[in-house]
Amino acid sequence: RLAELAKDRQGVWEGSRIREELVSKALSARYLFHLDEHYLHRDDRVQIIDSFTGRVMPDRSWEHGLHQMIEVKEGCPVSEQSETLARISYQRFFRRYLRLAGMTGTCREVAHELWSVYRLRIVSVPTNRKMRRRQRPDRLYATADGKWQAIVESIRELHAQGRPVLVGTRSVASSEVLSGMLEDAGLAHQVLNARQHELEAEIIRQAGQHGVITVATNMAGRGTDIRLGEGVAELGGLHVIISERH
Repeated sequence: RLAELAKDRQGVWEGSRIREELVSKALSARYLFHLDEHYLHRDDRVQIIDSFTGRVMPDRSWEHGLHQMIEVKEGCPVSEQSETLARISYQRFFRRYLRLAGMTGTCREVAHELWSVYRLRIVSVPTNRKMRRRQRPDRLYATADGKWQAIVESIRELHAQGRPVLVGTRSVASSEVLSGMLEDAGLAHQVLNARQHELEAEIIRQAGQHGVITVATNMAGRGTDIRLGEGVAELGGLHVIISERH
């Protein structure tokens, strides 16, 4: 079909490989990359959202014209393509150091890789205080609407008890869908996503207070403690609802 459409065109359309690659990128930009999930449209720019941290990466761009195609899709001025001058993997970069060590809460899962790449062993440090977190079983729903309604009802019940609630969502769009439902239910809340990153410290500071509801993406409180307000521990502490497997 593409060859048929391109038969009277010249330039990049003459080579089957390059035209197929360009059209494939255009289809990806249009159908596979979603606003408020993979990127934000802010200040007339397309800004990538890191799917792991939920934070905006303002100085990053997708390669090989994909970023520019998404800019066209969103009606933004088309930026210049960045040019890679040099490239090195994280593994090779860190091996250039004479001494290598680190501390993280997530290294046990990659212990084999850390040994095979860096010859570094993992040592688990026990928590300073006894773990008090209680994990509830998963709840599955046939539809997204059913899941969000159940989350709103859980929030309503917990809020009535005075417990603070933190709801984790996977994308900016999901956090704003839930925020709209909470508004309709008359439940005051705070939203923390890539749009509100300037207010992150204040939102997290309040998240453990009596009766506070916080809706957040993966960026919520990374590397910080959420301190409980007076009397909150006696009520059961901070209740965290994870809306899906992040």
